[in-house]
Amino acid sequence: MRWRAYAVCMFVAACLDVWLTFVFPPDYTYQKLSFIPHICFLVCMMAIYDRKPIDRVLIGALCGILYDFFFGSTFPVSFLLFAAFGYTTGLFKENYDKDMRLLFVVLSAEVFLLDTLPFLFCKIIGTMHVNVGTWLLHMELLTVAIHIAVIYGLMYVLDAVDAWAARREEKRDQQRRNSYRDAE
Repeated sequence: MRWRAYAVCMFVAACLDVWLTFVFPPDYTYQKLSFIPHICFLVCMMAIYDRKPIDRVLIGALCGILYDFFFGSTFPVSFLLFAAFGYTTGLFKENYDKDMRLLFVVLSAEVFLLDTLPFLFCKIIGTMHVNVGTWLLHMELLTVAIHIAVIYGLMYVLDAVDAWAARREEKRDQQRRNSYRDAE
């Protein structure tokens, strides 16, 4: 898939994140189950996992800046976490070809850490006064469960789109070869 298609997918995913947050707002009173969508983050990580390390860091940082600027209000957090997770997503890229479940595990862990690291930071500096168990049960449990399904869905959709793009490119190459043959 081309980069402009990935950019459009990430923009749509970021808009979907904002829409889901608007329709199903997180309950910061921790009285009921809530979830925080990270679909844009997942699309970004799935788009860059097979790139070079510096590309993964720079694209992740760019996505983090854009996400913070347009859709969030936590400027350095998404910028730093998207860049760091962009780097770590590709660490096992040789093993992803053998078993895509490893990519699923890495992405699931990153979704968990994407919420947990800022929570722990706020807990350490004293701005968060909620019990860790309560936060895990009411906020993070549903977030991780929903994102497991989202990861499976995105893996299927992106594989299907990549296969379609490969078939289309193969068909164009065949047409080019035929046009050269006809020109002779």
